[in-house]
Amino acid sequence: MEYWVEDIMAPLDSAILSASDRRKIVEALENDHYVWRTVDGIVKDTGLPRVTVENAVQWDDEIDAIVASYPDNKGRTLYTTRRHYQEKRPFGWRVLGAIAGKTA
Repeated sequence: MEYWVEDIMAPLDSAILSASDRRKIVEALENDHYVWRTVDGIVKDTGLPRVTVENAVQWDDEIDAIVASYPDNKGRTLYTTRRHYQEKRPFGWRVLGAIAGKTA
């Protein structure tokens, strides 16, 4: 009989991630050189383990990460913080968002 074990990512208990590590992740996500970041880029900037970064951007509400609706050119998921996206998104998108908000 064979057994299969699925790799399941459980929600991150925010108490597990130290304030210092959370701050490192947010700083990497809000790096002024980028609007969107890959997990690889965040890992490189923070020096944190990949699994820590993956869990944090997906489950830690204090980081307030959002996911791009499209991957990068290598198919990797892109993340940023809600605040950084609102500050860095192109002007045209802001105008369209304002128009859509008034007509909806």
